[in-house]
Amino acid sequence: MQEQETKPEEENNSELIAARVAEHVTAQVFKTDDRYSAIEILREYGIESADIEANCEQLSQQVHFLRRYVGKMPCRRIRDVLVPIGIPFLEMLFPRRHFFPPLFDDFLYELESESDNSIELIKIDDAESGFREELKHFIRVRLDHFWGADKALPTWASGGMGVQTARLRVLVNSVSSGARVSASPAYFQNFIVFGGPTSPATGYLSPGRYVFRISMPKGQPAVDPGVFDIPPSLNLSLVI
Repeated sequence: MQEQETKPEEENNSELIAARVAEHVTAQVFKTDDRYSAIEILREYGIESADIEANCEQLSQQVHFLRRYVGKMPCRRIRDVLVPIGIPFLEMLFPRRHFFPPLFDDFLYELESESDNSIELIKIDDAESGFREELKHFIRVRLDHFWGADKALPTWASGGMGVQTARLRVLVNSVSSGARVSASPAYFQNFIVFGGPTSPATGYLSPGRYVFRISMPKGQPAVDPGVFDIPPSLNLSLVI
């Protein structure tokens, strides 16, 4: 593994470091032409990265399947960029890969039933820029939390081997009462249950940039159009 040194101008500069990491990680995920694990830069600074690594590994597998069988990437538009949407059934396919095309068609049908007009199926390489841009913002927010005044915020913190971790208590308010709330990093739409029922729903998230989805006992899930930097946002109001 080739060792890369941190440039002097990057020292404690979250914007430069986030851009550097996002650039290298995007190359790894979409082209696998950079064998240096750029996420290790975060570990060198003692910053939590396990969640980012897991999401990038899943997306890398997804890119492999989509290049072979489909040639397109399902994406959701957030603000002015398109970011990849996670496909939840990949792990169960091994070694039954031939089931991917019909399962993918069913997955697309479910996405379209959400009918929020933000879903697009685009060329895989065209999904790189949105992923890279949102990953950069996510990492910058995390670095700023550990290096800035936000460290004073109350956290549920743990960690080993010198790695700083944090879980920030977040409240999510929704227009819909009794909804279950799910959260996803903005750079890769891969939702996990956050809390509920609303309102508010209370849960814990690591520092980063997130989007939210609500699910009612009856009806289709809906994704809120907002994108939230956590921190400073800890008491959130959705428009759905």
